[in-house]
Amino acid sequence: LSVVGLFRATRQERVAGLVASVAALAVTIEYLVFVPVSAARFLLPAYAFLAIPASIGLVSLLRGRTVARSAGVIVLLLAIPWAIWQAGVAERVETASRQVNERFREVGHQLMRLAAGAPCSFLSPHGYPQIQIASGCAGDELRRARGPTGRELDRLRDGGESVFVLLRNPVRPSSPLGAVEPMRFSGSGNVWFIYHLPATLQPNVSEGAG
Repeated sequence: LSVVGLFRATRQERVAGLVASVAALAVTIEYLVFVPVSAARFLLPAYAFLAIPASIGLVSLLRGRTVARSAGVIVLLLAIPWAIWQAGVAERVETASRQVNERFREVGHQLMRLAAGAPCSFLSPHGYPQIQIASGCAGDELRRARGPTGRELDRLRDGGESVFVLLRNPVRPSSPLGAVEPMRFSGSGNVWFIYHLPATLQPNVSEGAG
């Protein structure tokens, strides 16, 4: 429809369609080249820009002669089941996202109870922004799901706060956290191992990962 819009548009419409198409291409390239994660939501601006020439194309078909108008009607008829399908996909994605976020909120609330109002910080390989909001603790991403290095623990403990490390599996005995007994927390379908490191505790810290 965007291509149809660029070919069938009036001069003013074509300018708007070209500008929107170039903008869509620019944000798509930005996502593909510069964004290191795979997240389709980053393409939403591209879809929004392409909606402009696509709308021009659809209107031009509906205003055209018999063949063009028939093509426009077919597009509209095909758009109905497509829109219903998209709504179903959106509902499934939102439900799954809500369930995942609820699990992060649960462990975040558990951190808040453990901190008991004192300043706190944590590392987690999963969902640290949501956990940070729910707990009130300063959070950061743990890039290795098997556990932090000694250097990462030292940086986390610099503030003299209560420190937590959240993992989905217990660490190995050789880990810097090996001497710390974790608390096992079971949420909605998830199990977390919470390693609580008060400022006065000196675990067996080494430079290696767990």
